[in-house]
Amino acid sequence: MALPPVTTRLEIPEWTGGRLSNGDFLAYAAAIAGIYSAAGLQALSIEEVGERLLRTVDELNAAFNRQRSFDETTTIAKADATRDVLFNVLWLSWERFMALDQHHPFYVAANTLRSEMTKYKGASRLKLAEETEAIYGLQAALLNPQNGAALETLGLDKVAAALWDANEATRTAMDERDAERGERAEARADGSVPELRKAAADLLCQCAKRVNALYMITPSEDVAKVIKAAYGVVEQYKHVAAQPSKHKGGDDPEPEPAPEAAK
Repeated sequence: MALPPVTTRLEIPEWTGGRLSNGDFLAYAAAIAGIYSAAGLQALSIEEVGERLLRTVDELNAAFNRQRSFDETTTIAKADATRDVLFNVLWLSWERFMALDQHHPFYVAANTLRSEMTKYKGASRLKLAEETEAIYGLQAALLNPQNGAALETLGLDKVAAALWDANEATRTAMDERDAERGERAEARADGSVPELRKAAADLLCQCAKRVNALYMITPSEDVAKVIKAAYGVVEQYKHVAAQPSKHKGGDDPEPEPAPEAAK
């Protein structure tokens, strides 16, 4: 852990973390808040402002993770791949039965399905939402008693049932993605992450000021340990902030405050 130079007064820098990405700032704020919480907010004379800091860090964590948790793509892709395979099994099997002699009972059963099946040729190549609706249409058509009996005769009733389930799973995953997208847009619209980050930075500075003042008025070994630990965290994240930017979308650094406001 880095310690203040011996020629420098023992204190916690009032650093806002301005050049840190949102993710790094969250880690920085959580580390400092954790140090204060472990030492006891009352013992550090920051009970009220410290509690606000802890709540704000929790809220920032929730808002940041809400923005970063938008990842339903893999779930949708897996469900869609499953339904594509099942649709193709159903279609190709029906097509093979249609190649039988017209008097064969399997041909007769397959021919019962012809008017409905031909409407949905190539459904697995449609866009996600279009394929979903097409398979719902096929399901509705094949579930009438006559078509259901034909599927059972051909031994395709279980394949069809699995296809309906896979289609429903794809639809559910798409709905979850859309809901998450809406929450993410809402979080961006109300500016919750930038506002909470600004509030956390202000509270970090307030806590640092009060802990430093406490040590100046009534120095103690326990408070000195807190200051040294917090100082080490600040120096660690100052080093992080100084590194070349490698930020991804949704995790942009906050602009450095104007010189007169910089800590």
